[in-house]
Amino acid sequence: MFIKNTRRILTLGIFLLTLTISCAQHINSNDLFKNESKLKLTIYQSDTIFTDNSIELEIGSPKVKELRNWLDKNETDWKSSIASFAQPSISVIGDDFRMLIFKDFVVVGFTDNKGKQKQFTKQTDYNDFEFLLNEK
Repeated sequence: MFIKNTRRILTLGIFLLTLTISCAQHINSNDLFKNESKLKLTIYQSDTIFTDNSIELEIGSPKVKELRNWLDKNETDWKSSIASFAQPSISVIGDDFRMLIFKDFVVVGFTDNKGKQKQFTKQTDYNDFEFLLNEK
């Protein structure tokens, strides 16, 4: 009886550990930007879906460097998502990378090394991305 209960507890523990590890995703800015040379930054107007507030960013630009820094500081605790999302406040889009920034969360989508589309979300503060709104 003791061995049977120990085996159940061990099996349940391994299952819960596997579930916990698979839920917490890590992202790496080097992987995200590996195929990018330019990104399109768009700031959306709150009163319209049409906007001409888009600029092209070189991958080595100060804004992209700050974005990389933010991603590197926030590489853990991402959750996998298959949902589609409405219009963000800010988007940064490349060939294989997209980042949609909302008021209190962010969505990152990219093509992985095996050519599969991945999408993750993370709770965050919109103010973390003020650097994208600055004129510099």
